[in-house]
Amino acid sequence: MKNLLSRWLAAGAVTLALPAAVAAGASASTGASAAACTAGAACTKGAWQVMPFSGQTRASRAVLLYTGNVLLVAGSGDDIANFNAGRFRVAVYNPAKDTVTQVRTPADFDRSGEVQLPDGRVLIFGGNKAYPTATKGYEGLNTSYIFNPVTDKYQQVNDLIGGHWAPSATELGNGDVIALGGLDETSGGSVTMEYFKYAPGTKNDGQWLSAQQTNQDHVGWGLYRT
Repeated sequence: MKNLLSRWLAAGAVTLALPAAVAAGASASTGASAAACTAGAACTKGAWQVMPFSGQTRASRAVLLYTGNVLLVAGSGDDIANFNAGRFRVAVYNPAKDTVTQVRTPADFDRSGEVQLPDGRVLIFGGNKAYPTATKGYEGLNTSYIFNPVTDKYQQVNDLIGGHWAPSATELGNGDVIALGGLDETSGGSVTMEYFKYAPGTKNDGQWLSAQQTNQDHVGWGLYRT
């Protein structure tokens, strides 16, 4: 779901795939039996519908929150003018109300990593430290935050061992998170393994472990989601 949303949000417009029965006007909320679908192939394959408003961000990723809202993560939106001006954007789309709310964003989360923790909050880490120049490519941030979908606010947690631009992340069965890959803070391929120890009831409900506490394999895992 997250990767699918990333593709259709990249242009900055909110779209929504509706089941064909809904698109045909059938409603289960009325208590009446659903009407027979007459939309052809869309009855079984679904259909895309472009919503009549903008997503207000050029999001590169999206997270479906437990509240039913969608977190649209843009940061600078792959726009160096936004980066230089410190304009970093994240928005929350409410599909029930068809509203998009801008959220004050502390860093450039463009190409950051996101994982939904067991309590429903979203761990956001890494991102864009600098845009490419004639001598180097993108550089990765080493900062990390937890987004609260109830208050729409961020809580900063401790830094990662190294920077990560376009990393991968996997949540383990106990709520811990392994993160790896992407570009580091020097624009090279990161070979640093990161481990977030989820600990409810402690400060920030967890922390990134140090290099001494993390098993390192010193392997480059590439960019994006591996």
